[in-house]
Amino acid sequence: MTLDVMILSEVRQRTAARCLEDCVIYDYRKGRKTTLPLWMFEQLEKTFDLQEISKSENSRKVKGLLDRVRELEKQTWDRAGAEEVVGEQIS
Repeated sequence: MTLDVMILSEVRQRTAARCLEDCVIYDYRKGRKTTLPLWMFEQLEKTFDLQEISKSENSRKVKGLLDRVRELEKQTWDRAGAEEVVGEQIS
């Protein structure tokens, strides 16, 4: 089983590291690698399916937010006659 891991920085609100973990199921009584019991495999499969559904739903929400931000930018920064004021104080 291979896990693709992303470690997030809570302080910086961004990715701090990415890792790949290769997990092996080991039977210490027999002293060798083994397979997952069927019930564990099925549960991991359900979890993966739920993650894929969640990823799809959240990607759609993020796209919607990005579209809304772009519309706001078009109405402000990208409008005709818009000027960027740098270094001036607003009273």
